[in-house]
Amino acid sequence: MQGTQARPDSARESDGIVSGQAQASVAATAGQPQISGTGVSASSTDRNASSQLSGTGTLDSGVATGTISSPELATTASFRAQPSDGFNAVNDTALRAMPESDMLTRPDVASVEELNAELAVSIPDQGMSEKNAKAIAVLETAYFEYFVTKDPAPVDVGKLSIPPSISQCQNKYADKLTNSKSFIAGVLNWVPLVSRNLRGFDNCKAVESLEVGVYFHYMRASPTAARPNELEARVKAQVDTLNEALGAVRINFRLMALNWWEPKANEDWSKVSRREHKLTEWQHRTRAPGKLVLTVWIVNGLRDGGKDDQELNGYATFPNEKLDDADGIVIEEARVQGGDATTLVHDVGHWFGLGHTFNELGQECLIQSGLTNATQTSGNRDVVFQCSQVTCAGGPAVDVNNYMSYSSCRGKTPRDGFTTDQKARMFANALQFRRGYESGECMPDGSAAVKKRSSMQDLLDGKCPDVDKQASILINVPHSSGTIPSSSTGWLWAATVAPCAFVLSFLWAFI
Repeated sequence: MQGTQARPDSARESDGIVSGQAQASVAATAGQPQISGTGVSASSTDRNASSQLSGTGTLDSGVATGTISSPELATTASFRAQPSDGFNAVNDTALRAMPESDMLTRPDVASVEELNAELAVSIPDQGMSEKNAKAIAVLETAYFEYFVTKDPAPVDVGKLSIPPSISQCQNKYADKLTNSKSFIAGVLNWVPLVSRNLRGFDNCKAVESLEVGVYFHYMRASPTAARPNELEARVKAQVDTLNEALGAVRINFRLMALNWWEPKANEDWSKVSRREHKLTEWQHRTRAPGKLVLTVWIVNGLRDGGKDDQELNGYATFPNEKLDDADGIVIEEARVQGGDATTLVHDVGHWFGLGHTFNELGQECLIQSGLTNATQTSGNRDVVFQCSQVTCAGGPAVDVNNYMSYSSCRGKTPRDGFTTDQKARMFANALQFRRGYESGECMPDGSAAVKKRSSMQDLLDGKCPDVDKQASILINVPHSSGTIPSSSTGWLWAATVAPCAFVLSFLWAFI
């Protein structure tokens, strides 16, 4: 296996192709870990365009920096595939000589069969602990109320309000959200109790934006295969699209590198199956560590690895406290496009903990996902793929633009592709699993007891939830390991498949 790196910002000829040894490793230092190894990237013109992706300025060549929104949490990367027996360096001359395909990239339009395959794999691999589930429940509700008031998603501006009557749902409020004293204490040592009263944000800092470093890896189909047409440009355009769609809810992406790999002499990478050994080996060697770092592996063809080994557009891992070396997204090369391509944006939503807007394929709004009724859509097979649908809130049909739907017009207006409740859920998962808490930031105060708390929809409705019914739904639905959690484990991720159903939910109330 051979590797080379393309970085988004060092001087090079206009083709943007990069060469060098696959020896990138980062020595993590506070604020500015250095990436070692050779490699050059796009021209200064492209660099200027890339620097606008997250509004943070020019990207420094060969450096993975701490994020602007999270300066204390340095991004780190360590590509462990070192040249050795079976791992050969690729020099600049060889990469320049690699032919480029003249085949046009087909539109990123998924078939029903491909969506069914995606549905079957888009579930968490493991259950969530009771401690983490309570933390997520606290954070997503607290941030939902905060965002409704301070910074709703563009699609929700002027549409959401939380009535004062919601106060009747609780017997006692926490007076504040506490300051996080340290990252370790925040993640490991606190017992989360809810604070619905967000006046506590006056006493500590709310996290209002996130920035994610993104590393792309591409595996050539064979040692003699042409490389995909304009892949470098498409990767940059894809990051632009991520920033247009998720930047609207204050989640921005920084392109860190595009890394090129060649398979061993006898390997065929024209198609690869999910969890196939050679794929997982590649992932384990190349994943960039760090909680708020996304690794995207690009393959030429992808299958789901199931009984029928169906075509698959891409898949993502869900957030949890045990993030392994396969954490990230695997995607078919043709789906990386930017513009109106939706597959990678959809998978990034899963990577941040979002489920689909529908909950069970074939059902009509029967299962509550924890999101608001206006975000949730029907799983009825007659409508789930249509552009115009009636949401679970009722009323007239609307064009479903949400990236987490299977609507034929999802993502048509990128800035309207995520809702405020989805924003709150993504922030909650990012803080708990992919980023952590910095000093002075808000986290639920464990000193005050709360009798009951409400879901995001209940906050809008001004009423209390049916705790027992919701808890029963959450506890008794298996995740992909096929095990049913007992009540003592407190597993709160819920997902079923098949003909697939997917439910992503959180604890609604606890004592």
